[in-house]
Amino acid sequence: MTASYRIQSVCECQAVLTAELDDQRQVLQGWCARAGKRELAPASSIGAEHERFDVVWHCAMCGRHSLRTFYAGALQPLPPPAAPASGHDGGDVPEAVILPA
Repeated sequence: MTASYRIQSVCECQAVLTAELDDQRQVLQGWCARAGKRELAPASSIGAEHERFDVVWHCAMCGRHSLRTFYAGALQPLPPPAAPASGHDGGDVPEAVILPA
């Protein structure tokens, strides 16, 4: 399942908490980042069916549980994933292009 929304907040330790949500506002994955380091940060939605809902993260940087409230009406949908360029099968490495000198 692809993410429909991405939300962010800041932990008390100043790590940026991020979560990707599906179209029902349930957390698909969560992470935190600080000083160029990124770690998984388990996250869960609480009351996602309501207009105002909560997300709780377990910050891997400091160990805190951070609870934040979000308003569903303010969420902006993520753009759809880009389709592969025509002629490219989506493999690991695209063909090299050699330009004339």
